[in-house]
Order: sequence, then structure tokens, then C-alpha cells
Amino acid sequence: MKRNILYTSIFIAGMALWTSCDHEPDFPGLDVKGETLTNVAKYADTYLGAAFTDDNPARETLPEWLQKKYYTCDKGSSAMVTYKFAPSVPEYVSAVSAATAYTVTADDYKAVWEDLPFTYFSPTKKATQYVPGFLKEEFTAPVGKQLAVVNYNQADSDGAFDGVLAFTDDLESNSLDSWKTVVMSAESANTNNWSVTSLADNHYLQVSAFYQYNEESTKWEAYTDILLLQPQDYEAMGVTKLTASSAQSYISAYLGLKYPYAQSGTIKAVGFKLAEDKFMAIELQKSVAGWTSTSDVVEMTDEYEYDGSAWVYKRTVPKAALNQTFDEDGRKITAKAPTMLEGWLNVALDKQAWYDKSYKDNNYTECTAYGISDGAVDSWLITPALEIKSNYILTFDMTSGHWTHDALHVYISSSFSGNKEDVTADPEGTWKEVTENFNLPQVAGKYGTSVNVGSYMMTEYVGQQVYIAFRYLGDKSKNETSTVQLDNIYVGE
Repeated sequence: MKRNILYTSIFIAGMALWTSCDHEPDFPGLDVKGETLTNVAKYADTYLGAAFTDDNPARETLPEWLQKKYYTCDKGSSAMVTYKFAPSVPEYVSAVSAATAYTVTADDYKAVWEDLPFTYFSPTKKATQYVPGFLKEEFTAPVGKQLAVVNYNQADSDGAFDGVLAFTDDLESNSLDSWKTVVMSAESANTNNWSVTSLADNHYLQVSAFYQYNEESTKWEAYTDILLLQPQDYEAMGVTKLTASSAQSYISAYLGLKYPYAQSGTIKAVGFKLAEDKFMAIELQKSVAGWTSTSDVVEMTDEYEYDGSAWVYKRTVPKAALNQTFDEDGRKITAKAPTMLEGWLNVALDKQAWYDKSYKDNNYTECTAYGISDGAVDSWLITPALEIKSNYILTFDMTSGHWTHDALHVYISSSFSGNKEDVTADPEGTWKEVTENFNLPQVAGKYGTSVNVGSYMMTEYVGQQVYIAFRYLGDKSKNETSTVQLDNIYVGE
């Protein structure tokens, strides 16, 4: 908003003092009598301190921080503060840090095999049959949902001893041609064969598994909600354990190879060992960028308002991939000049591009075929590439002027190249039209008011990068001259 500033000589000294503070805006103005100084302002700032958490929310710290920084503002001032937030780790993931290790003993195997010299489980002697009993004996006072990491040996076939249950698969020959693992590091991934352990002329693989205590049934049960890295996985990665800082890169590669066809939005939690008896887990989600942690530190923005004595929390601004208001600080517009936005495409296939307009100090973009007498109008305003996350919607405001036809068409594409020259290439094949999902106003004979057109849930695009196009089609020779004004284009929660 433009504001006129009246300077008087009696305030020259005060002016020098006030303008020396780089955190204060220009004066909005002095009243005509010079009696009252008003400083109602809008601030946008970034808090550079440590990341906030659920236990240490931003709204408990930022009001005092704002009070110290913007101590001269008047009632009605507002501030948008961006800060870092560390999401809480889901309870089922954090519970892994309390898991206890248990390795099945030689005596345990004797109980399984009735004194036959086999130290492994097999298809007829399943770990799930015996491990709960071993854990019950080991942990005499377990608590509900207690986790144990159980290490044991597993054969793919039953063993052989004095003619009992001979091996019939590749484990005995030690060829294992059809068994593969991966060698993974943060930088590369290569294939390698499984290793095989031999004992008493029989072969087995070493296995680790989660078991959880069920307080209702008072039994230990196999727990599969969280994947657990196996001894062979660490060997393939070239490490014996992971660290909290290295786990992200290793496990991202691990999941990429284990689930190559996972759909965007898929969530997996993976447990790993920090030491032989200490464990941790992280939760990751599949996106266009690969597998990324769901607990990464993110940026949030809160809005505060000054009530005359203190800063008061108003709201947390929804997470957004796009929030185009056309009123961004420092953006200068020239009426009827093509709308130029960083990262956007404004492509006029015929006579008229989308252009800037302003009314009552509010900026927006407009397109019309009115006044274009020598041809049709086909104009595209296309957003930058946007990464779509869960619960994202597309919404915008529109003003209809002198409506004669349905001029606006809204499209979404996950295959558009982002290049201006490709706008005309196979629009039907590249773009999906979603116009019918919005309630577009139709005001004939005059200009209407700006209204929100509703929202479109972008569920089918979660985890993808998309472009959104606003296309104006009109032709004065056919009396198709509706005026369309767009504002507050938003993609987010």
C-alpha cells in the first residue's frame, strides 16, 4: 500500500535516530496536525535460533523475541516469522532406542532340536515357535510394548543328522546363485553374493528380528511394523553398524534397492544398530527426490499481532508449495505490462499475454480478448515446478468481468518439460484439465468482486513434481471476450 509521508523540521533529530535502526520500517505517516505518530506496520522476519519442537513451541519464545526487536510499533502491527521446526519422532520409531538385544544360545537350540547338534531354526523349527518362550524366560518383568532384537541362525531347509531331514537346496552346495545382496554406501551401490556360515556340515544365514511384548496376551510376538537391518545388510554396506548421522544416506539407498517400485508417499521405518546392544530407527517417505526422513527439520511460519502491550500468536501459516499473492514486497508493476514472475511462464500463443493490473492497492493478473479485434487469444500462465505433498490443495481467487463465455481453463501436468517452446506440444496429452472442480464466477455486464473458487485436492500427485497452468481462450470475432482476473494462487495444506 502506498503511503504519503509528511516530514516536518521539528522531527529531524528524531528521524535520524529512528532510521538508524535497520529493523524498523519507514514511517507510515504523521497526522495533519502533527500530534500523533503512527507506526502500524507489517514485518517479515526469520528467527535464527535453534529449531523449535513440540515440547518447546515457537509461540512460547517468539512473542518476547518480537517485543525486543520491534519495540516501537503500534497496536495492530503484524509479523510473519519464519523459523526451524524439528517434528517429533513417531512413538513407534522412538521406542526402538529402548530395545534390548537377545542372542539365541546353544542351550536354546538344544531345546529346539532335542539334543541334535543343530544351532539354527528351519522351516519345521520356526523361530516364531520358540523365541517367545526364550524371551519369557529371559525377561521376567517385561512392560507393555517392550521391544527385543533377537539374533539367531536360520536355515532355508532342515538339517541332516543320522538320516534325519536332509538339505535339498543351494545352502548345502554353497553356490547360492539365486541369492543376492547389495553393497551400499552413501556414494554407490553394487551387487555381491550372500555369505554363508557353516556349522556341523550344515549352512545357515544369520538373522535379526524384532519381537514385542503384548501386555494383554502376556506373550512375546514377532513385530514387523519396523524393518530391521540384517547382518548381511551391514556386510553388504561395508560397515558393522550405523550412526545417527550416517543412517539417512545408507538406509535411503537400502530402501531404494529393496523397494524399486514403491509409490510416492510410501512410508517405511527401518531399525539399525548403533552398537551391539544399542539400537535406533528412522522413518522415511518415498518422494520424487528418493527416500527422505519424515523427521527432517522443516521451515515453519507463524503470524503474530501486536495488541498494544504484547505480541499475540494468531496462526501457523499452512505449509505451501506456492502462495502467489502478486503483492510481494518490492515487486513493481506497470499496468497492462506482461505479468513477469520468477520461475513462471507467461506464454501468448496468439495476441495477448496475461498482464498486471492493480485496483485499490491490490495487484493481480488479468487476461481478456476484449479489444483484440484481429484474432483469437490463447494465453498460458504456468507455475514453476511444484512438489506435491500429502493434503495439498490448489485454490485461487477470481474476478469475472463482462462475462460472455467460459474463458478460463485450469490444467495440471506431471510430464510438462517446463520449457516455453513445449507449451504448444500435445496439450491434451501433456495436461489434465481440472477446471470443472472449481466454481468459477460468471458476472455479465460489469465487474464482479474477487471470490475464492473452491479447492482441488491433489491426492493423485503426492510425491510428484507438477506444473499448473491457467489458460485463457477467447475470440472477439465470436463475442468471446470475458475478462478474467486471478489472485492469491495457492498450493499447500
